[in-house]
Amino acid sequence: MIPSFPQEMIDTIVTHIDGTDTLKTCSLVAEAFRQPSQRGLWRRVVLKFENGECDSAHAILAHLAEFRHLARYVASLTISMTFQNMSWAAVSAGTHALKSLFPLLPNVALLRVSTDVPRGFDSYSWGAERELFLAVVEGFIRKQVASRKLRGLGLSKFPNLSRAFLRGALTACPSISFVDIGRAMEEVNSQEPAETPPDSTAVNITRLKIGIFDINDPPLYNLILTHTKALHTLVLTTSGGRWYQQQTIPSKVPDICLAAKETLKYLAIQFPRVYSKEDRVMTGFLLPDLPHLHYLQIDFEPLPDTDRLWMPSYSPPPRLLDFLFTLGADTMVPSLSKLCLRPDMRADHPYEDGTVFHPSPEPEHRWVCAGLDGILMKYLSRSIPSVTCYFLPRFFHDRRQLPDLNKPEAGDLRLHKQLLAAYSLTMSAALPEATSLGFQVVDCFASGGIEWREHEVEFF
Repeated sequence: MIPSFPQEMIDTIVTHIDGTDTLKTCSLVAEAFRQPSQRGLWRRVVLKFENGECDSAHAILAHLAEFRHLARYVASLTISMTFQNMSWAAVSAGTHALKSLFPLLPNVALLRVSTDVPRGFDSYSWGAERELFLAVVEGFIRKQVASRKLRGLGLSKFPNLSRAFLRGALTACPSISFVDIGRAMEEVNSQEPAETPPDSTAVNITRLKIGIFDINDPPLYNLILTHTKALHTLVLTTSGGRWYQQQTIPSKVPDICLAAKETLKYLAIQFPRVYSKEDRVMTGFLLPDLPHLHYLQIDFEPLPDTDRLWMPSYSPPPRLLDFLFTLGADTMVPSLSKLCLRPDMRADHPYEDGTVFHPSPEPEHRWVCAGLDGILMKYLSRSIPSVTCYFLPRFFHDRRQLPDLNKPEAGDLRLHKQLLAAYSLTMSAALPEATSLGFQVVDCFASGGIEWREHEVEFF
């Protein structure tokens, strides 16, 4: 029996424990396990002030205020503030609690903040409370920036943000995520300069996640365009797309990529859902030459089934073919080594016997698969560098609840297992040339599937 347990071994053991209950037990079992277990318990903190249910968040805040050494362990902080369904007093209490908490958190490296303020919701009193909330958050961001601790910042569903606030956020840390903030900036004063010189604490963005519709907002686009000189990872989602006009709009995606072409190595794009309003108004876009692009990921939903328009077939959308064809395998992306296609497949709920409806390529859509087969063959035939192409599908009942790739629920796993085998066989038959050259369908939930996912584009 050894007289003591090496601290390095204790740290290693605790690092590999995911269960909260297990960590709590370890923190009480022995003195040697207490500190590393507490560090694991409080490394990630989530505070939800929503729908009037704030007791849990306030309990966490009170605990950290009482045991201040625990607050120093917090490295990742997620805050969700719901204004719409909460009383003014509840929002005010949450804001002031955060204001008291922030000085106790010196080591937060990842900060994610989201609200759900609907457009036009700002009455005088709510507007004042919202401004206080933003001021508290901005003050904390500035504090973490000054200490050089902040490495990642995510903002979601913020309406009417000031240019000053966004400028500060864009120079706060290397990894930035803006989700659903398009057309959200306040009216710009014509006398205000387009951009001010960065201060001494400004940090170049290296990873940016933003909506393909959000960047079509001119003030936001102009602001972001000035912060792309060091960008090596760009993730473009369809979050925030709210378009009511009938005319089509040219995408700003090519301009962003062109500005970052000398440094961009990882690019992930989510295509709008086929036949959706967003799909109709967003014109196709041609990417510029990207000489250093190493990894390309495209998320999409297949064409709908002919007889059941609410269900997909297995046929890829024509937009995918246009994009891959015009991009070119040799000239425009000469350094490309990985092409990941991620279809999100809607599925029926299981029948009484447990079976699930299996779609297939529609006869009138088979030309799409044939076209994709020829295009993928060109990518796979390239030798220097060789290109790995694969599908990484997800299956879901409700697109608002896509399965979590990191922690899938049991129901998601069952559905996935039922459909993946049929999907793999169908696509192998539909893409014979690409399959013969190494194209494959990968199980995203299998242990090997993790190796196929590119974590560089999965930040936040």
